[in-house]
Amino acid sequence: MSPEEKFAIEKPKQALLDELGELVDQIEHLAHQKAPCADKLESLNARLSMPTTIEDICSYYGACTRDEFLANHLIPNPYQQKNLSDPELLWLIAQVITNLSDTALLIYYSTILESNTSSTSGKVVGLVVHKGMKEPQQVLAELRKSRERVIHL
Repeated sequence: MSPEEKFAIEKPKQALLDELGELVDQIEHLAHQKAPCADKLESLNARLSMPTTIEDICSYYGACTRDEFLANHLIPNPYQQKNLSDPELLWLIAQVITNLSDTALLIYYSTILESNTSSTSGKVVGLVVHKGMKEPQQVLAELRKSRERVIHL
């Protein structure tokens, strides 16, 4: 299986975001009214890849848009990907480099990379954005340097 087949995720369709967004709005409205909304939350979480809470729904506003909030919950769990090969790591780094403007994809791909290289959160994005690294091999070499500094017990 190619890295693309293994890791590529599609952006959620706007119709799905709109449909789920209406449910998020209903949950938020009910929560502010102190009305029961557990059944609506259960219905929402049944359609998300990563479940959410009433607290998350009532507090995301200002940090991201409703569509971004939902997109983050529709992507697969990045921590399920382990023991990646060099070609897979390089493909993921290339995705980070090309998806800097898509927060959900950026977080997804960089989290897989960071968990597989024992890097700190934000390390991959920092290398690409702040250090200006645009070559996947260069980024991977830097991530490996970080891994060598980790003490494994």
